This record gives sequence, C-alpha cells and structure tokens, in this order.
Amino acid sequence: MKWESIFLLLAGSCAAVGIKVAMDTSTLTGYTTSLVLLAWSGVFLHIWSLQPAHNLPFFVVLKMYFQQRIISTVGNFILWRFNSLCRDVNSAQTKTLFKLLKLGQDSVYGRDFNLAAITSVAEFRSRMRLTEYNDYKPYIERCLAGEENIFFKQEVDFFAATSGTTSGRSKLYPINVKANSSLYGPYFVIPLSTALSAAPKLRKLRLSEYMMIPAKKMKTEIGVSKGSVSMTFLRHETYYCTPKVANDIYSEHESQYVHMVFALRERDLGAMYAMTSTAVLQVLTLVEQNWRRLVRDIRRGELDEDLEIAQDVRESLNSHLTPLPERADKLEEIFRSGCKDMVPRIWPHLGGISSICTGTFALQAKLTRERYLGDTIPLYSFCHMSTECMYGTIVYTGSLCDPDTCAERDDYVILPGMNFYEFIPAEHTEDEQPDTLLAHQVESGKDYELVVTTPRGLYRFRSGDMVRVCGFSGNTPRYKMLQRRGDILNVYLEKVPEFVVREAIAEASTQWTSGKLVNFVSTENIHVDTATGTRSDALYYVIFVETDPGKPLLAKEESSVRIKTQGHFSTEVSLQFAA
Repeated sequence: MKWESIFLLLAGSCAAVGIKVAMDTSTLTGYTTSLVLLAWSGVFLHIWSLQPAHNLPFFVVLKMYFQQRIISTVGNFILWRFNSLCRDVNSAQTKTLFKLLKLGQDSVYGRDFNLAAITSVAEFRSRMRLTEYNDYKPYIERCLAGEENIFFKQEVDFFAATSGTTSGRSKLYPINVKANSSLYGPYFVIPLSTALSAAPKLRKLRLSEYMMIPAKKMKTEIGVSKGSVSMTFLRHETYYCTPKVANDIYSEHESQYVHMVFALRERDLGAMYAMTSTAVLQVLTLVEQNWRRLVRDIRRGELDEDLEIAQDVRESLNSHLTPLPERADKLEEIFRSGCKDMVPRIWPHLGGISSICTGTFALQAKLTRERYLGDTIPLYSFCHMSTECMYGTIVYTGSLCDPDTCAERDDYVILPGMNFYEFIPAEHTEDEQPDTLLAHQVESGKDYELVVTTPRGLYRFRSGDMVRVCGFSGNTPRYKMLQRRGDILNVYLEKVPEFVVREAIAEASTQWTSGKLVNFVSTENIHVDTATGTRSDALYYVIFVETDPGKPLLAKEESSVRIKTQGHFSTEVSLQFAA
C-alpha cells in the first residue's frame, strides 16, 4: 500500500471537513470538533512527510509516530533539566549524594554503616572507604539467600551478572527490574531524542533491526532470575524486521544469520541496533562470508536447512517469509560487485547503527566503518553503562559524528542527578585508598578512574574504568573511555595503556595487504612462557594478531606495528599471529 497517498488524502480530508465545520457552526462543540480535525490533519501531513514504509500496518505507523513524538517532547524536557544540573555540578552533586544516602539509610547496609548520621560531603568521603566488589560480597550472598532490604527496599527480582572480563569470574549484583528501568529510562531518552534531532533519516517511519542475541534464562538457588543486565531492557517492537520468535534462538551464529535474513529482505530499513560494535562487525562479516546462502533463502522464502534451530521455531520463522526473487537478484548484484562499503548499497535509507563503539569497542567500530559503512552511515553510542550502573550519556548536537574528526562521537557527560562521582587521578590508581577529586575539581586532558555512589546501593565504588576528561557541559565533566584499570603492558615500568597499543595497531593495519585486521591481544612474554611451559631470560611483549583470511603478516607489515608503537615501548616488540 502506498502510504504517501493515503496519509496525504487523510490530511486533506480532515482539513476540508474541519474548515467546513468551522464555517457552518456557531457552537463551542462545533469549534472544538473543527480544531480536533485540523489537528489530525496536521498529524497526517507530518506522517506523510516522514515517508512511512509501505509494508507497515496503519496502526503500527501511528504507534511509531506517536512514540517518536513522545520521545522528542519528553526528551526536550529531560534535556532542559539535565542541562540546568550541569550548569552547577557541585550543587547538583551535593543534593544527589544526600538523596542517595537517604534512599539507603534504612537498608541493612545503610544501618551497618550509619549512613543516616552523615551530614556533609567531606564526612562521607572520610568515613566511607573506597569499595570494590569484595566489600559487598557478604551482603550479596545474603540477597542470594533471600534476605530482604539489604541494599534497597524493593524486592530483588533479578541478579545482574558481569561479563567476567576483569577477574575471569562473573559477579552478581541484585536489582529490581521495574525500579531499574525507571531509574535509567530518562537517561536513555536524552541520547534517543537528541539523535533523532541530529539525524533526519532516523526520523523516517521505517522498519528497524534489533540484533539482540538473548541469553538463556538462568535462576539462582532460590529461583530468582539472573543473567546479563541487557536482558532486563529486551523489548520486542512490532516494527522490528525479525519476528519475536527469533528470541528463542540462543546460538550466536544461528541468531545472527536469522536476523540478517529478515534485515536483508528490507530495502527500506531505517535503523539497526546492537549491544556493541563487536556484534555489528560480526554480523556484517557473517553477511560477507555467507551472502550466497542468505540470498538463496531470500529468493525461495525459506531458512537454510543446515541451521541448527528448533523445528517449531523454524516453522514459525518460515511462516513470516515469502519468496522475494527480485530483492534476491538485487542483493546478488550488490555482493558480486564487492562487500566494501556494502551497507549503504544494501539499505540506502539506513539512518545509522546504534551500538557501544567507544573504549575497548573503538577498534571494532573503526573496522566496521572502514569495511562496510563508508562515509554515509553513522555508528553511534547511547551511553556508558555497565552491570553496576550507568555512568554517562552522549548528548548529540548537529550530527551523530564528531564535527572535528567525522568519527563516532565518544564524549560522555556524567549524570549529576543520578550518581555521586569521584575521580582518582591516573597516577594513583594503584593505591588501595587514594585521594579522590570531585566532579568540579577535575581538569580537561587528564586521566582518571571513575568512582561512583549509586541508587542501587554501591558507595564510593571503584568502577575500574579509566577515562580522560575532554571538556565540560556547563561545568560538568565530559569524558572519553580509555580502558579498564590494569589493562597495561609493563615489563620495564613504562606502563603502556591498552588503548595506545590498540590505536597503533589500528593505524598500522590500514596499510596491510596480506589480510584484514580482525582482532588482537597483547601481553608480556612471561604469561606466554608460563602457558606454553617455556622459559626465556629476555623481557619483551607479544602481540597476537588475528587476520582475515588468517595469513601471516608480511615482514614490512610487522615492522609497521613496531614503528607505530615506537616511543611507547622501551623493549623489542615480538609479534605472533593467530590463525
């Protein structure tokens, strides 16, 4: 159905009837009816201007439109309030701290540490130690046993699990799902609404693709759900390409493949969403490597038989597929001409791809943009968030890209009305109880570890995230993510951060001809010697580089990495390669 003509006709009809009613009436009811009709005429005209996708049902178009209007309207109010807090961060942070102390003072943890007796910011910082997970572990174990009101008064109905990247073992944090969503919701609206303002193509009423790979549902011994905190935000909309039943596929490869079958069918795709740029790179690489199978499935309207999917899920997904030979022919033409910058050719109306693409995900974001996106498709982040809390948000103005570099925006603003922030200068992060700075005391261009006090019962919690202050909104710090605390190479006390190595390898890889950079990992040789049972008296660094198609680098390409890292390392860099 051609929605442009339908909504234009509706707009004209409502306007004509509204004007006629106004001319023919002299009653309040008549004038009210006329105004309502004219208002609907404006709505239908605005919807027409947003070019709704032809394959969306009428009421889904209306739902998308009004959701977008609510996000924009509410977002403007929340942003106004946010900006007012940012103008005086010291005052905002003082109020926030006492709000958090009052919130937690009647909990078990709050009574144990007598939070109600704290009367100043200085007293809070002197009485309360800097904390890490182990400080909360005994209390979390009591939550796991079913004890109530340990950190907050709401019922614990979910245990959020960390990825385990720092310690190798996942940690659990108790939350209440509804309270958690209410807490974070306003701060999701800020980047959502500002992104809509900054990117007109995102405002078009078109289908989206949400590349969520659900984790299997797990429970604690007392029957409370646990898993990734992202599971608590999983919501399936009627305007996602992939049917909801795909959420029952827990295999990463099969899930990504199915998402791409449904996404590739939609020429008018408006936006894509994924958790991280790593997931975006994986799924687009999957398309490059499997496009013949994908095109075949689209041509015949049926999923590949070799996919390991439960039969009932397969049948349900196949019921949503119909043969699209013309679309398959067009896709085959695109892929045969090469997969470089394929995304804007596959989806010419795509407004952007949203994922976490800063900090440790910056390399994957850069590779995704260089290989598949070209210069026209932005890859943009919403917030800096972990299992423990949300730390910051991006406020988009003018464009989704950095106006100076045209790369992804990576400047987060702290949330002065939600958390209480402290900053440990980079040179003191190895100390057990270092002095901290407050939000109004940090300096632009300097590096810090974030420390937060949160509404979920963490007090002076060392996040482990290293950031660089890059400016201010009002007098509230903006920062860029660097790496996790401890992600450094350090055989001769040079303490080279992980992000320095990442940037050097990414820059060197742009000149490689033997293969594409997929990923890398770096470490001191002592760890390799221990793992392999060898012994070396020399001290050096080992960088494992994974390339596609897995060929070893040429000598000049190995040398390019040494040249790019020169000045940061005081020893020879040894390179080894993963197949």
